[in-house]
Amino acid sequence: MQTGRQWFDAQPDAVKRQMVPVSAYDDLAAGRLRLDDFVHLDRNDRWGDRYRQGSITQAKEAAKKRVAGVTLPQVAEVQPRRFVAVPQITSRKDAEQYFTSIGVTVENWGGAKETWQLVANAYADELTATGSVPGNLRFKAGSNKGDVAAYARSVNTSTGDLISEYVRIYSNSTYWKDPDSVRKQIVDNGFWSSEDPNHPIVHEFGHWRHAQVITQDKFGFGFKYDGQVFSNKSFGSTARRVTAQKVSRYGATSPPEFIAETYAGLRSGNTYDQDVMDLYRLYGGPEVKQSEPRKRKAS
Repeated sequence: MQTGRQWFDAQPDAVKRQMVPVSAYDDLAAGRLRLDDFVHLDRNDRWGDRYRQGSITQAKEAAKKRVAGVTLPQVAEVQPRRFVAVPQITSRKDAEQYFTSIGVTVENWGGAKETWQLVANAYADELTATGSVPGNLRFKAGSNKGDVAAYARSVNTSTGDLISEYVRIYSNSTYWKDPDSVRKQIVDNGFWSSEDPNHPIVHEFGHWRHAQVITQDKFGFGFKYDGQVFSNKSFGSTARRVTAQKVSRYGATSPPEFIAETYAGLRSGNTYDQDVMDLYRLYGGPEVKQSEPRKRKAS
């Protein structure tokens, strides 16, 4: 069976450049870095060991140790994050116990038990379907321009190191006070791509997954798509925006929102025309396993 490193080594330079941060490509091409150096092992006494993609700084440190003949730490087997059924949440303690049980760190608690229940349900559903969820969650009292939830990511642009990333829930948003009626109004207006009760959170999961797979300089400000740089609010052509409108009005506001809205729609079971899926893949949309397909009608 071909290893990941063997597959990568066989790819043309154009493909490698799309996969590797710009500031690391020269070192990789010159042999100072190897693909293996980007494999980073996190150790945690409570949650166990796990491998992940390391930052450029961590890759360079691994390369130094490799050259020096230092044996890097190994783990016999890495277990996927375990699904834990959602209990009925009647208190903050219940919510804390649930999120802790799935390895999610929660900061800045706010909101009511009903909100915590809905958020926990969304995390459980995503974890069951995909096997992973963002590891950090924050609740914020108050709403930013009416937002329900958001994904935030901060990266050191010099080193490529991830500083922080988390899903934020605006716990005082009117959505959490009456999610069914508010969601119906939004969906009827064509602004969201699905009627899924978990939609606003799954939308943020879409941003999170997208950020793991694309080459980027600043999340939300300059994605690198097909060799060009598009600003957060530009599709680069009217035809692409028209295609994005088939998903939702929100998806037509920018490429990142198109990806997140399409991801949420796919996760809810929607199917889309080929031009939508082509654009989704062009922008690096994460793969989604669908169930109970429902063809989304263009609005």
